[in-house]
Amino acid sequence: MEFGMTLRLLRHASGLSAEVFAERTGITKNMVYLYESGQCVPKLSTMLKMCTELNVTPNRLLGYDVEASLNEAQKQLDDISEQLGMLCDTLEYAQKKLNKLKGGE
Repeated sequence: MEFGMTLRLLRHASGLSAEVFAERTGITKNMVYLYESGQCVPKLSTMLKMCTELNVTPNRLLGYDVEASLNEAQKQLDDISEQLGMLCDTLEYAQKKLNKLKGGE
């Protein structure tokens, strides 16, 4: 996701108007709109103020949500593990049936 869209979503999620957010971060309301529209990128010092105000890490503000990525990877691993468990159960059942057929001959 682009920086501007991430900034807008985080600001809205925090319940901050552009005006209040601008005041708290020391920028103008117009700059907030320029950042959110992708027309400008803030200086590092401004970005750090934004992170503090939004209570997020710089990575999150830049759209790199490592925690969400890790959670998704864990979900995929859990799904694979469940599928492997079902496959092992099926193989064990098939092996028992095969042994029964061999013993019955």
